[in-house]
Amino acid sequence: MPIKNKPDGESEISIFDEAVIYKRGDYWQFRMWLNKEGRYLRQSLKTKKVATAKDLAQKIFYRIKHDEEVGRRQFSKTAKQGVEEYLQSRCEDVEIGVIKKGRYGTIKTHLTHWLDFIGRDEKLRDLRQLDCEGYVSFRVKNNKNYSVSKSTIANEQSTINAMVGWLYRKKEVEIPRFEFQKVAKRKDAKDTVERSVFTIEELSALEEILLSLIAESKKDLTNQKNIRKLVACYYLYISMQTGLRRGEALQLTWGDIEFKELPVRYGYFDKALPIAPQIARLKINASRESSKSNSKKAIRGDVDCVQDTVEYANVTVREDTTKVKSERTFIAPAEPFLELQNAQLSLSLEKNNSTEVERPTTKTLIFSTVAGKHLSYRAIAYWFSYVIHQAKIENLDKRNIVPYSFRHTYITNRVNANHPPMAIAEDCGTSLEQITNTYYHTTDRKRIANAFPDSYFDGSALYPYDH
Repeated sequence: MPIKNKPDGESEISIFDEAVIYKRGDYWQFRMWLNKEGRYLRQSLKTKKVATAKDLAQKIFYRIKHDEEVGRRQFSKTAKQGVEEYLQSRCEDVEIGVIKKGRYGTIKTHLTHWLDFIGRDEKLRDLRQLDCEGYVSFRVKNNKNYSVSKSTIANEQSTINAMVGWLYRKKEVEIPRFEFQKVAKRKDAKDTVERSVFTIEELSALEEILLSLIAESKKDLTNQKNIRKLVACYYLYISMQTGLRRGEALQLTWGDIEFKELPVRYGYFDKALPIAPQIARLKINASRESSKSNSKKAIRGDVDCVQDTVEYANVTVREDTTKVKSERTFIAPAEPFLELQNAQLSLSLEKNNSTEVERPTTKTLIFSTVAGKHLSYRAIAYWFSYVIHQAKIENLDKRNIVPYSFRHTYITNRVNANHPPMAIAEDCGTSLEQITNTYYHTTDRKRIANAFPDSYFDGSALYPYDH
């Protein structure tokens, strides 16, 4: 843009009518208005000679014009601004279905860790390829809640370099990627999973502590901290019971949960007799018998059959909330879902609702806290760290115990219980190949059971079938 005030030709000299050089003390300075960036570029020419100053100023002018042509800025954005612009572009990817909302949350978390390391005010144009050599050590030493797996750090490095590549294409940085410190290659998936699962004893201790914390928080739900504690503990407890991924669980709404019940009739089978003929006879007689759903007892011949009911929850994981991009429905225990819903409902119905808890509807997030806000990752990490230390889980660093270990444990326990692999894959939203290749690892319990096929092994003793 042409300069408005014409230089006098002595203390100020025009450079192509768009920039000027001027004296400050004995030294010449350069000044030019940048339309696209909305600010002046000022720079010392570090010379007392007017001829040299003109020559240097012309070179700077040509460089600026070339940078404008290729889209390069003169003033660098900060690391924080670069991350915000990249996240905005990924947010648009969510809207058009390129990535899932859960994946966006993961990217945001990864880049937050990078900002903590590099500094939010660091200039993008000052970044160099070796600036992230200490990132691995930073993540390992500065994580207070639980150990960070090497695969997690490797994924973070990939996310960071994806952002840097995007900024490089937009001329915001001078480098296409960082040279990170090498992370040891991931070990065999079976070994990784086997080390990151909880034992039956540990799972029992964790369940007891979580239920205790839930009961403790229910005593005073006028306190917002207790509400967050309640929801976080229910999240961990339901994760233990269902094996849901974090992104899937946090995006569940009450409209995705359908409560049902089934009649349970006792006394139909005699364990001393073969089961198969009894099932066949039951099927044949089913059409002839009229069950009385409201009665506590139904008489069948000379057998006194006690009737009961069992409640369960149909849980639907929507296509747009899961990484596998396929909707699925599975059955889970109804009790924790009902208890959490009742707690939210009772809070919303209070006359003086100081907790700002909204009345649950079909669109309400299951794991929402105050004013409809979703449960934060930080709250999950905090309470997970708290319960595993209360349960005195040992060798955390070596075993790579993380919140995702609840999913690993859930699938592993179903595999060890000889559930059909296809049924496990369908319920957990994964592939049959993943189940067979990752979770079918040999344990001491399996080895003993295989060595004594004529006995049942409960983990501590053998029970021969012929006695």
